[in-house]
Formats: sequence, structure tokens, C-alpha cells
Amino acid sequence: MNNVAGPFLILAAALLWGTDSLFRYSMSSKIDATWIVLLEHLGIILLVPGLVRKKETRLFQLGWKEWLCAAITGVGGGALATTLFTASFRYIHPSVAILLQKLQPILTVLLAGVFLGEKPKTRFYPFALLGLCAALVLSFPDLNFRFIFETHNLHSRGIAMTLVAAGLWSLATIAGKRMLQTTPSEVATFWRYFFGLITLVGLVAAAKTPVPAQALTERPVQLALLYLTVLSGVVPMLAYYAGLARTTASVATFVELAYPVSAVTLNAWLMNQPLTQVQLGAGGVLLFSVTMMALL
Repeated sequence: MNNVAGPFLILAAALLWGTDSLFRYSMSSKIDATWIVLLEHLGIILLVPGLVRKKETRLFQLGWKEWLCAAITGVGGGALATTLFTASFRYIHPSVAILLQKLQPILTVLLAGVFLGEKPKTRFYPFALLGLCAALVLSFPDLNFRFIFETHNLHSRGIAMTLVAAGLWSLATIAGKRMLQTTPSEVATFWRYFFGLITLVGLVAAAKTPVPAQALTERPVQLALLYLTVLSGVVPMLAYYAGLARTTASVATFVELAYPVSAVTLNAWLMNQPLTQVQLGAGGVLLFSVTMMALL
């Protein structure tokens, strides 16, 4: 039963994440990215009743490795990566940002080789190279690389933000998988949110970013924040961690392809923001290379 439940939970999480940009994109032009992600992390409040009801005694019984993994997932994956990803929507097409996140499997395998000593199969490298080339064309379909010499190029800034976010999420995936070996998924989710929230409060305080009081009085903004916090935040994260604990990394990577496919489709349909034919082709090649790596 777990063989079915694990991928199904990850699929449900991926489909919910696919609706994320419908709300995140409109929010990014009104509220600073750090504040958007901070307010999302207030969803930690929703996790407390479940932990109390289950009388979860493991909440504070973590070893130093589990604490380190929790900090990495919260600070790197929860706070920094999500903030960079949200901020990138100001500079690049949201579907491009989403598709570039599928570089994560490549980065995850490379990081696993560095930190866990896991060496990928030889057949991994051609597909990894193909995926990287596809990501390059997806990001710069005209193959104009003058941005290298233009330090103020906003498009390249958005691409850089997305790629750094992908790297941080890859690191968080490794840490999260390690934590789930000894920690219940609800506890892992709680600490991801906790360390993320603390980090975001610190970032807002250090940067003296003003509270977006005016925007927060608008009904559409309130509804968008509620959706990001619950239906594309806490709920899919709980489902994803519960599924990841029952699923191998390769299967999880394959099932997660539902996220970019559904997101790009919804962006084109509901937001009237289709990709060019060149970008669609590059995105398809990227998804193909990730699929082949998952099958390996």
C-alpha cells in the first residue's frame, strides 16, 4: 500500500504547487518577496494542533544531525530559496522560473556525490548535459549572451535568482531525506517552517523592509496569501514529506514532473502567458532529460 500511497501523495503536492504561480505572480508586484514568504510561513500555526493531538514526543528529541538538517531545510529551502524564487517573478517569465527548477535533480545528484559520496551512473552525465543545454535555451531562446557583460541586466538577474533557488532546494532535498530517516514527516515539516520563519523575520528586520500594510488591506491580496499559506503551502508540504518518506528519490523526481507541466499549462491558459515555441521545445527536452535520469 505504501508503494502506491507515497507517489500519490507526492503527485497531490506537485499538482497543488502547480497552481502556486497563479497567485504568487500577482503578489510579487505588490509586496516585497521576503514579506510574501514570511507571511506564508505563518502557516506553522496550522501544524501545532496536529502535533498536540498526536502527542508528538519526538518534536524536540532530535540528534545534532537532525537539527542541522532541519536548519538547512528551513533556512535554505524554506526561507532563502522561496524568497529568491518569488523575487525572480519580477524579472522573468514565471513559467521559465518554474521549468528551471527541474534542474534540481541534476544538482541534487551532484550534491549527493559531494556530501554523501554517491556516484551517479555513467549514463547520467549525457542526460545531465542535455538538461543543462535545454535550460540555457529555455532561459535565453535567442542565444544572446551579452548579459554576461551587462551587470544590470534584469533578465539575467532573474535567471540567477532561480538557479540559486534550485541549488538551495536541492541541498534541502538531501537534508530533508536524511531527516526523514529518523524523524516523523509532521515533525520535519514543523521544523522546516520554524527555521524558515525565524530566518525571514531576521531578513526583514535587517533590511528594514516596511510592512506592506496598504496591500494587506486589499481583499484579493488576503485571499492570495491564504491560498499560498494553506493550499500551496502547508497542505502540499505535509503531503510531500509523507510521500517522500515512502518513496525512492528517483520515483519522487519522476512524479514531481506534474508540477512544471501543470504550472506551465495553467499559466498559459489562465494568465495568458504562453512560452514561445523555442522555449516550449527546450522545456520539453529538459523534462525528457530529467525523466531519463529518474528512470536510470
